[in-house]
Amino acid sequence: MGEPKQKEINYIMDHFNFSKVQKVMDFVGWKWAMFDEPSRTPDESELRECARDLLNRADESGGWISTGGFTAGYDDGRVYLNFTLVKEEFWRGYE
Repeated sequence: MGEPKQKEINYIMDHFNFSKVQKVMDFVGWKWAMFDEPSRTPDESELRECARDLLNRADESGGWISTGGFTAGYDDGRVYLNFTLVKEEFWRGYE
């Protein structure tokens, strides 16, 4: 990963509202499957760890990657991290 992308990732990690994401997940009862323990709502440090991993993996692939409500990616020189609660799409090839 190049230095400019790491700088962009750090900016996102410093400004993204992980606390709000954790509160929303807790409110709606959104739980993640954990490897060696029962499913539960992740804490803020786990959300941060997941987001940073996704941002780094998206950088390596040059596209986007998504899991657990997060989507991270690179598009036209833009680095982004989203948390999506509800989304609907229709792709013409799925008819």
